[in-house]
Amino acid sequence: MKMAHELNPGGPSLTTKPQAALPIAPATNVEVVTQPQGPYPEKGKIAASDVEFEIARFNYMNKYNFGAMCAWLEKYDAPSADEDKLDEICKSMRALFGWCTIELQNYSAEGPLHVHSEVDGKVYDYWPEPSGGVMLRGSTGTLTLPREQIPPVTLAGIATQLIRENAKPGQPATLHLWRGVKFFVETYHVKLSSSTQKELDEFSAQDTDTASTAK
Repeated sequence: MKMAHELNPGGPSLTTKPQAALPIAPATNVEVVTQPQGPYPEKGKIAASDVEFEIARFNYMNKYNFGAMCAWLEKYDAPSADEDKLDEICKSMRALFGWCTIELQNYSAEGPLHVHSEVDGKVYDYWPEPSGGVMLRGSTGTLTLPREQIPPVTLAGIATQLIRENAKPGQPATLHLWRGVKFFVETYHVKLSSSTQKELDEFSAQDTDTASTAK
């Protein structure tokens, strides 16, 4: 999958200014496919170049704007746009974080979401910030993290803890949420703790079994 590397495996620091979520850069030497497989552009879509596709992916994925990425893919067709199934991945991540945004509203500074860091094992508190980001509180103070500045490892930790506390075990909808987490950690190259990775693998196996049974 052609995606950027994870930002900083150390996660956010309470003593330093948060950085942008991903150091993605638009490709400048994209290889244009001269003979794409199947009809191009796809019926009902506008033809776009691979360079335009890479720029759109940079602009939207860097800000976790999965809805906008889905909208771009629905409107435009680039020769290499289907090779990494970005449309399917973004739809799943859009559903996951739409759900997370709603569930996070149930938390506050007085009753925050407690998340064990995947990096240092410490517990950090989170609650929603009015503009769409999160408030983060640790032993050294409180930070405001705009959505696009939340490190991927932090966002993955928030999502998994929200699922643990609010989703119903064994339900298809819950498996879909874990599928979104799986896509997210793979897309943004998030390194999970062994226990969280095992948990994710177990739900991924259940999701695969459910999909196979449905066929």
